[in-house]
Amino acid sequence: MVRIFNQYVSLKLLLLGGVEALLTFLSLLCGAKLRFWGDPAQFSEYTALPGFGLETVVFVLMFQICFHYCDLYEHAVAGNHGRQAVALMESLGAGFLLLGLTYCVFPMLLIGRGVLFISTFLLGGFVALSRCALDKACATAFEERVVILGVGELAGKVALEMLRRKDLAIALAGFVAYGPWQPGREFLGYPILGGMEDLEKITAEWQVSRIIVAMEDRRGRLPIANLVRLRVGGVRIEDAHAAAAALTGRVWLDTVRPSWFVFSDGFDRSKANRIAKRSIDLG
Repeated sequence: MVRIFNQYVSLKLLLLGGVEALLTFLSLLCGAKLRFWGDPAQFSEYTALPGFGLETVVFVLMFQICFHYCDLYEHAVAGNHGRQAVALMESLGAGFLLLGLTYCVFPMLLIGRGVLFISTFLLGGFVALSRCALDKACATAFEERVVILGVGELAGKVALEMLRRKDLAIALAGFVAYGPWQPGREFLGYPILGGMEDLEKITAEWQVSRIIVAMEDRRGRLPIANLVRLRVGGVRIEDAHAAAAALTGRVWLDTVRPSWFVFSDGFDRSKANRIAKRSIDLG
């Protein structure tokens, strides 16, 4: 997963956006190829027309807009195959209607001779297959194993939010207790892997790549030396409030400490940042 504007964004969804834009273009080419299957000269002549490039750009752009507005790239939809299928059908129908309106206003952009129908049908199949393939590939290729330091209310909230984000390739290995604990105990159905004194051992044994610190009271209890050694070794250390804000896009005011607002980098008000955020909000 990657962070954009201090929020976690699924790498799979970013890949899907690029892959599906390419598949939209390929579906148009394949549609034209199938339409002129028995006449290669006609296919070459059709794709060599001066307006074919502009027609292709409009076709790709319209469907990408519909994919976005029909929530195909929303993390809540990405982890649900049924909702993906409904969103895909809605986006294909909306895209077809939107292209029809565009062709009424700009007839020179019309993709005629049956190519539009074939291409739209192929696009639905290509998108469905690409999502199934990427679901399987990304489930293991980009998986990040996480341990939460803490077993209190804050740790529970972060864990639940993490489990809701099924689009992120996150595997919660378990929790690390910062007080007395008993072997074999669980928290929210995940094992308590050990105490703070075992943090480095747990990280190596479970191949942890990120530790989220979710301790309500850190005064004199935070294992600074262990965390520094792990951080130098390449393990990401993250505060629970920052992780929760990145996962949900919201700040938990009932648990956040005032110092978090001071040290957080999520309040950058640069001009470029405001323009980019405003563009995304309008989208």
